[in-house]
Amino acid sequence: MKTFFLSLLALAGTVSIHGKSFHLVLRSLGDGAVVKNAESQVDPLQRASYLPIGSRVTVRPRSGVETMGAGCQFRFGSDTSFTIEEDAINLHQGSLMLLSRKIGVNYPLNSPETKLNLSGIGTCMAEVEPNGGLKLLCVLGRIVISSSTGNFEL
Repeated sequence: MKTFFLSLLALAGTVSIHGKSFHLVLRSLGDGAVVKNAESQVDPLQRASYLPIGSRVTVRPRSGVETMGAGCQFRFGSDTSFTIEEDAINLHQGSLMLLSRKIGVNYPLNSPETKLNLSGIGTCMAEVEPNGGLKLLCVLGRIVISSSTGNFEL
């Protein structure tokens, strides 16, 4: 078990150095999630696998998914639909909680009507509103929110 965690830390450091947007699935709660690929095939999301880039992931009702990215942990809530891209997370519906542990890394987050960039150390929750905008709640630490209209610090 100790070797597994050490290899995860080494992997996280490698991902952080190269700046790629890889998300390793740490655990699934409840019924987990499914991935819809380019051929419209639906496959269940497996623990200890990487989220595919460009494929839509849907978390089932009363379920959740926890992933780890470069210096950060993500928790996607029930009835959440999102896509991991090379340079951003596209949150189509639902919510996510971000636990950032690195100051120098930016986390681009898009919703149907909003494009933001989150950075800093702390915990932040984002939820897609019915109009396509994002509701943000930063509960711990110092999160800097950047958009095309300016910077905000929470």
